Amino acid sequence: QTIGFKPEITPEDHASFFTTSTAWGLFSQTQNQTVQTAELAVKFGSAQIKNIVLATPGTKTGSSIKVKLDGVEQVIKKSKQDGNTLTINLKSTSEVKAGSSLRISLNIKE
Repeated sequence: QTIGFKPEITPEDHASFFTTSTAWGLFSQTQNQTVQTAELAVKFGSAQIKNIVLATPGTKTGSSIKVKLDGVEQVIKKSKQDGNTLTINLKSTSEVKAGSSLRISLNIKE
């Protein structure tokens, strides 16, 4: 129920294939000076996600975090940042089915 991404190659405009034991799809991420967005688009199967781990650029911290499943906001139980590792814990497990996407957006600042 935890999925995480820390792209090293072009994290400011990144796309890569991902797989879990029950699903596969595309992970994409964009970053600019103040905003980071990430999206998990499931193409086959279904992924149960309760915890999301992302990397923020350099020493920047994330705030004003929003997680949406097909445009519907998901309730965040808590978030924690350790260095550039940001962990987001959802209140409930989100089921991301084939054809659906989970989108994470956050403000980033020094």
